[in-house]
Amino acid sequence: ILKQYENGYNNRDKERNSRYSQEYVSSFINSEPIPGIEYEYNMMNTIAPNIPVEAINQTVAQLIGEKNMVISVSGPEKEGLIYPTEEELVAVINGVKSEKIEAYVEEVSNEPLIATPPSPGKITQVERNEALDATVWTLQNGMKVILKPTDFKDDQIVMTGSSVGGYSQYALQDPINARMMNNIITLGGIGNFSATHLTKALAGKTASARPGVSLTTQDFNGSSSIKDFETMLQLVYLYFTAPRSDDDAFQSFIQRMETQLKNQEAEPMVAFSDAATKSLYGDNPLTKRTKVEDLAGVDYKRVMEMYKQLFRNPGSFVFTFVGNIEEAKVKPVIEQYLASLPGKAVKGEFIHVPMDYLKGKSENIFQREMQNPKASVFIAATGNMERNQKNILLMSMFDQILDIVYTEKIREDEGGTYGVYTQGGISRYPQGQSTLQIVYDTDPAKMESLNAIIHRELKSIADDGPRAEDFSKVKEYMLKQYNE
Repeated sequence: ILKQYENGYNNRDKERNSRYSQEYVSSFINSEPIPGIEYEYNMMNTIAPNIPVEAINQTVAQLIGEKNMVISVSGPEKEGLIYPTEEELVAVINGVKSEKIEAYVEEVSNEPLIATPPSPGKITQVERNEALDATVWTLQNGMKVILKPTDFKDDQIVMTGSSVGGYSQYALQDPINARMMNNIITLGGIGNFSATHLTKALAGKTASARPGVSLTTQDFNGSSSIKDFETMLQLVYLYFTAPRSDDDAFQSFIQRMETQLKNQEAEPMVAFSDAATKSLYGDNPLTKRTKVEDLAGVDYKRVMEMYKQLFRNPGSFVFTFVGNIEEAKVKPVIEQYLASLPGKAVKGEFIHVPMDYLKGKSENIFQREMQNPKASVFIAATGNMERNQKNILLMSMFDQILDIVYTEKIREDEGGTYGVYTQGGISRYPQGQSTLQIVYDTDPAKMESLNAIIHRELKSIADDGPRAEDFSKVKEYMLKQYNE
């Protein structure tokens, strides 16, 4: 809690307008005072150290008593699923009351994340990228580090790291483990810390770093305060050098996933999403949703082996740091935790895998029994175009213009739906693959007529271009967003 107030205090000169508006609304509706972050920060630092744990326990005991208790049970309406009776629920509560439960004892450890810090490496080359207004360092292991100082926030540094490869390396021969990798690789924690103990070790610090794996890249994402920058890089160092496995955590994850996936099968919208994916990609195993029967094929040991292979060469990574950065202060930290990593200046390898959209026109209409009947519509137009900044910008403007048009024609004029969602994009991989998606819900009786309007307005823009007023609105909005 104190760290949250400290972060707010340190960034008080760069607060977003939305935060002020939230404060004003809460004050008006709930009569909450607005003393300001400086007063709140100083007050909390004065009060919090003087609150004994006994006072907190006493308050909890008063709030959670035997009176005014409500027991709620929820779950799917499914044949064969038996819910507990009122008597059985009351018996459980009474049984807990009669048990002798020992007080929770917190496991406190002062062990540092890294007991013996590595010997610092060296920066072998310093360059200036004028286009980015950034400094570029080459480390002795081949890693590139980009430093971009900004003044958006007074006490924040944002980090990304990326290397080419991703789970494309394993996608064709091992699609289940490849797709599940992102969910599994951090379950065990790092170094001497389980995932649970790592969270405790980071309490009171503003630092995070997490590895991830996409189809085309292996990555790091993180952020920190200025003071905790070293902690963020210690996490990166450990994820490179000391990933940890935890079989109990993995089994718990599989059990949770099994429950979630079983519940998904009863959801009509999940079936709708599956049908839309199949219409776009066919039976491509890399695009299919994970199902309960897939979990038996997940091999924890194999996933961790794949992770270690992808992250075995830190020299293939490019790390970017953006925020309130002073090069002289971050230099020794980067030398110690990034430049010290073993590696070579060899780029990772991406293996091309089939991810193309199906060609031709496809129409898929299916029915599911629903308590409240509705029609869900998914329309996708696919193609190819060069992926450059101009086309990305134009695609964004196009789907925003469609939002305006469909709000007017479908929602306001026809009363056909609450809203039509449109999204256009041009993929990095497969290179230049473009798609425009249009999604909405409506009354089944109106579906055909609304689809006709959807296609009519698309053709109108294709033939004659957008209305001038719609284009101006989108342009004005995007300029405003850019300046903010």
